[in-house]
Amino acid sequence: MRFIRSLQFQFALGMSILLLLLICLIGLFYWQQKSVQQYSLIEQNITNSQEALAAINNRASNYKDNAPRDFESYSRDLSVSYKGFTRDMQLLSKGHKKLDSSFESLILLPQLVSQMEKLSVTYQSLQKQLFNHYQENIGPNPKQPRLEWAAEGLMKDAPELESALNNLMNSIKGANAEQLIILDSAIVGLSVALIVALLFASIWFYARVIRRTQYIAKACDGISQGEFGIQIAQNWQDELGLLADSFNLMSSRTHMVSKLTNELQKSANMQEALQIFMSASKPYLGINWTAMIALDHHSQRARISADSSYIHNVNSDIDLNANDFGRSMLKHIKNNKVMSIHDVNRYRLKNGNSRFLRDLHRTTLAKHVYVFPLCINSIPHGAVMIAHPAHEISMDQIKLLEHIIQLMASHLVSLLSSGQGAFIADSLLSESA
Repeated sequence: MRFIRSLQFQFALGMSILLLLLICLIGLFYWQQKSVQQYSLIEQNITNSQEALAAINNRASNYKDNAPRDFESYSRDLSVSYKGFTRDMQLLSKGHKKLDSSFESLILLPQLVSQMEKLSVTYQSLQKQLFNHYQENIGPNPKQPRLEWAAEGLMKDAPELESALNNLMNSIKGANAEQLIILDSAIVGLSVALIVALLFASIWFYARVIRRTQYIAKACDGISQGEFGIQIAQNWQDELGLLADSFNLMSSRTHMVSKLTNELQKSANMQEALQIFMSASKPYLGINWTAMIALDHHSQRARISADSSYIHNVNSDIDLNANDFGRSMLKHIKNNKVMSIHDVNRYRLKNGNSRFLRDLHRTTLAKHVYVFPLCINSIPHGAVMIAHPAHEISMDQIKLLEHIIQLMASHLVSLLSSGQGAFIADSLLSESA
């Protein structure tokens, strides 16, 4: 369903429809021109056949009326007359073949084909009858052709064949005119459909692409001028909709980062810094607890220097060598990598039953814990720990938090080193106790 709503699919569908209409229009133009050419060719072939029939009929009539009666004249003119008949019949046969060939290539609408086939069959039958009668009448001996009989047969068959040719000519002329009218109407209809489709495609392209692109460009200009947090209202599930969603997410993140960094710079102590971080991050991340962890490199211990909710019954002292949790956290901090714990309760039971994680889970109901190192010039000073009560934080959110904490690392470390952290001294418990 999302693919159908995508601009890629809709654009491809629209282009396919436009291309199909254009191909159909070109095909109709070609058919129209082809019909005109074919009609001209058939008309010429029928005219040639009519002329050949007229010549045969005249020759037969002249021979019938002016045939020599005495033996000497008959013998002298027999060969000449026979050659004339033979030549005219050959011309008629060639014209018939050309006419048949032009009929085979003729492209007609289905409703016109049956009528043309009937007339064509009638013409072919009469033409075959004329040739058969001529061969029968002329006799089997070419040296003694029966020209009188052949002339009488031709005078009888030629008018019928000529009438069939006239009917065929008139039928082809009418069919061609009707077909051209239909093709003209189809061309006009397709042209209108193509224009409407182009107009609709232009409106669609402007509304779905150009105008929305302008909105996004305008919003980008607003971001460039410092209007962080600006949002684009949209309800489309396509590529530009995804782009707008990405822009809205970027804008909200940029607004959060800008606000957070500016306010953190003004924080006077660690507790205030964490409260600012918590208030800015919670609406976006849904976290319910955050704390600042200070490292003591000499004792290999870590302590909660401040937390966001003043929870004093969380074990605040962590022995970094007592269990897998402490060792893993120290390793991640030294390597400046984010540590992620999914399902805190299961993790602590599997990795040394950390008392810190037990108290954290019991007190804050945290299910997922993330530790973000505080390193300056590759030197680890501590970490920011956050907890989420329900679901995991996405990789994009983790990368964003990592970037924010790296930006504020110097300020947070300076608060740690200046003793401005609200250290929970009354709840120090050994991790090994």
